[in-house]
Amino acid sequence: MTQIQEGAKTFMQLYDILDSCSNFEEEVTQRVANELTSKSIEPARKYLYANILKSLRLFEEENSLESQLLNMIQECKILFNKGHIDLYNKRLAKAIQLAVKHDKHLFYLLLSKLELQNLVSLQFSDITETELIRKQEQFKALLKQENIHHEQAMLYEILWFRYLKNGMVRSSIDIEKLNDLLLEESQVLQQSRQKTFESKRLHLQFQSTYFLAVGNSKGSIAIFYELIALFEQHQTLWIDNPMYYIYCIEGILTDLRAMEKWEEMAFFIEKLQKIPALNESTRYYLHVLIFSYQVNLYNDLEETHQALAWVNSQLNEIQKSIGQVPDKLQIKAYYTLARLYYFTRDYTVALQYVNEILAVFQEDLGTSLYAEIRILNLLIHHRLGNFDYLSYDLVSLERKLKIEKKYHALEKVIIQVFRNVFTLNSRSQKLWNTFNDLSKMPYHQPIIKNLKLDKWVYRQLFEKHRNE
Repeated sequence: MTQIQEGAKTFMQLYDILDSCSNFEEEVTQRVANELTSKSIEPARKYLYANILKSLRLFEEENSLESQLLNMIQECKILFNKGHIDLYNKRLAKAIQLAVKHDKHLFYLLLSKLELQNLVSLQFSDITETELIRKQEQFKALLKQENIHHEQAMLYEILWFRYLKNGMVRSSIDIEKLNDLLLEESQVLQQSRQKTFESKRLHLQFQSTYFLAVGNSKGSIAIFYELIALFEQHQTLWIDNPMYYIYCIEGILTDLRAMEKWEEMAFFIEKLQKIPALNESTRYYLHVLIFSYQVNLYNDLEETHQALAWVNSQLNEIQKSIGQVPDKLQIKAYYTLARLYYFTRDYTVALQYVNEILAVFQEDLGTSLYAEIRILNLLIHHRLGNFDYLSYDLVSLERKLKIEKKYHALEKVIIQVFRNVFTLNSRSQKLWNTFNDLSKMPYHQPIIKNLKLDKWVYRQLFEKHRNE
């Protein structure tokens, strides 16, 4: 009790110190040591932490529908336990109406279960057997539908996980694994009698991600357009948590970039800018995502001056946001910057971003992206004339890809072309023909386009001045 009182007395001092300091490593430590007694620091920290969480919780309740429903469930329990049955029934009816209106099926289940439990406690007063059976059947049907949604969600999550971890599929075995998921999803969908927003959303997200994973941009974008129409028809159902809508636009931008539809990309980047961010995590995510796609758009259009101006205007703010987003988005941002500086021939800065990715995020790189970044690393060292390092890294990359059984045909050709830097031979035309054939395959095209490998390979194989 004494510790709590001590914390209550000094927590505002601690808050003022934290609020006024710009350097959380040294300045805060020094001021806390100087201005607070050692015995009061820990109680003040706990008291401040508890009060900040309480304030944030109250703030979230005003913006989050789920927080409102949780509070209403708690209020129903309190009213029932206090014996205010009429007020309980009114509150329960209002909560159920809100859950149904916004497709919050799990909350509807909780409320229905609470209602049935309380009917038992009231010994079924004021209810007929027919009404009781109807409520039980309604609960059973809802539970079955929610289970189907859960199975759909699990299949989508597995597919999304594989796409994030491995990128586009690069072999027939991987395609077969995805087709197995596709069949399972179709079977689950057939069990669903109600075509709810949730069911439609999960199905379209699964289909669009499947087409993304197999490199079918036209198929993918057609589904994404259906999905975005669904979202925009039911805005009230997701506005308090817009991440799936953001993922939808992100998928559209990926497809549009692959199809080189630059004007449409600009339109959807603007859509991202208009999404209301109700919390910090969404705001950070949108900030870094918009930054990455805008730089990529300028870069792909070869508008490098605009790209550099955009980066310079945004970089300070991006550095504050980037540590608050998932690793995959951090990698996207750093890789976007590495590509930009590579194509503007600022190879030293490009190498810094590549090294950052390989040092910090190597375990989070999917198969395709890992190979792509390692190839960019080789290209940068080639441009810098670091041929000793280049020779070593070629062996390292080849060995790693072989060990992990991810040594695909395109990587083999690129490594052979790099070796032509050191040893001229008569295989140039054969290598070019092989590369040309591979460049027509959808799952090799992103790497080739991102790094403009077609021009680089041709120059290395057929032109004399290879280090221009």
